[in-house]
Amino acid sequence: MDKDKIQMIADQLAESMYGKDFYDLSGRQQSEVYEKAIVELDEMMADRADMMRKGEADGGRIKLEAGGYLDYIRAVKELGFTPISIDEFKSLQSAMGIQDIIKLTERMNMINKKID
Repeated sequence: MDKDKIQMIADQLAESMYGKDFYDLSGRQQSEVYEKAIVELDEMMADRADMMRKGEADGGRIKLEAGGYLDYIRAVKELGFTPISIDEFKSLQSAMGIQDIIKLTERMNMINKKID
């Protein structure tokens, strides 16, 4: 495991989960966040390995899944909105299509602008 990558993910999770720097969390919270970061990195590596296997089976070309996170990012940025994290995207993707996730992102951005 790459400790630097795990720590980078843990830093992002600490910010998104608690709104704090990783090192400002309690010991219990740090442990929880670090464990989630390890799981996230494992999932990312497994996804990457799956993509590579699929690419090899397709003559060595790696293709993006239609409606994947990168497509979502491109669409949202083109609309001028701030995208949600890949974790949030993955959790929504099982219940919603990419168009619905984009609409949800738009609503969230509009609400955040009103709050600011």
